[in-house]
Amino acid sequence: MAIAAEGQGYQPQDIHGFVEMVPMGDAEIIRLQYVEGHAYMQ
Repeated sequence: MAIAAEGQGYQPQDIHGFVEMVPMGDAEIIRLQYVEGHAYMQ
């Protein structure tokens, strides 16, 4: 997410405080599924 936001001209300080910027969204989805037990639903 951080890489995509930067590519669009946004910096972490431009995003609301309740949003946590992660380096790579796909990797974070995998971590949330396997480490924290969340489900990804489309």
